[in-house]
Amino acid sequence: VGVAETYFAKGDLATGAEVAQEALAAAERTGDAFDRLSAHSAVSFPLLYQGHFSRVLQHFDHGIELYNPSEHGSLAYTVEFDRGVIAHAFAAQCHVYLGHPDRALALSEAAVALARRVEHPVSLADALHLAGFVHGERGELDRTRERAEEVVVLAEQLGFPFYLGLGRVLRGWVRVESGEGEAG
Repeated sequence: VGVAETYFAKGDLATGAEVAQEALAAAERTGDAFDRLSAHSAVSFPLLYQGHFSRVLQHFDHGIELYNPSEHGSLAYTVEFDRGVIAHAFAAQCHVYLGHPDRALALSEAAVALARRVEHPVSLADALHLAGFVHGERGELDRTRERAEEVVVLAEQLGFPFYLGLGRVLRGWVRVESGEGEAG
């Protein structure tokens, strides 16, 4: 799975998708829940970036079913991010694009709660950022602002420049939408 993610980071979605499919096939053969969870996550990202939201949801739904926080939560420190948090957060994003705002909200809130439960800062930053996006798409500017501030504070405390940028983008979006174009 890590090899697939390397290809994604390089922008080679086609090769990453091929490697992720191979990882999923291998994980299905072994039956290991965490390997299957990770492989479903890896398969989903190239589909997400290509706009295949219904297909992406199938993989994230499998991930949500396979995820067990007591078994898999501590693994986030070894594999970069919590797979259950990511499955919930990105499934929420897909539901936004598919026109299911209530389902998106429920999943994004579950992602934030789960990230707080497993106490993994990178996963929490991801969940907060994506929850802010969901709130923004729902027109909930106050909630978007709250999530943006949470991301910014967390990123500043922990030295996460990537998430600091994402939090600032969310904050700027809220300001523009609130009529503060110059400040935004």
